[in-house]
Amino acid sequence: MSALVDKTLEKYSSIAAQIFLRPDKKYLAAARLVRAARLLENPGYSITHVAFLLEYSSPQSFSRHVHGILDIGAAAFRHRFNGERMLEHMRQTLVLPYRPALLDFDPFHSPPPWIPATRAAVEATTRGTPISKAG
Repeated sequence: MSALVDKTLEKYSSIAAQIFLRPDKKYLAAARLVRAARLLENPGYSITHVAFLLEYSSPQSFSRHVHGILDIGAAAFRHRFNGERMLEHMRQTLVLPYRPALLDFDPFHSPPPWIPATRAAVEATTRGTPISKAG
């Protein structure tokens, strides 16, 4: 399963790079911070608790991640962003500027660069064609 996920992410990354989207890791990091902001809305959750819930290796690792993306510390992140605000920030920085490319992006029907164009064309023309069963 892990190999399949890795191959899918690899394909997505290469296709996204071809059409000038942000690297997929930026989307994943932002989505992780949206989840963190949502969890931190609960006053019963400490930054340490949220860091471990989201599988950061330590609260310091979580804080470095927040600082690397937003240039603020984890405590300031907690006070400044809730889940909705962080989602809007992600939308403003990673979605809207790339909206035209995202609308055209189809990771399942865009050939990766290692498949020759002729093979990709053949696959595209046969895609969706039902296979007849021999009687």
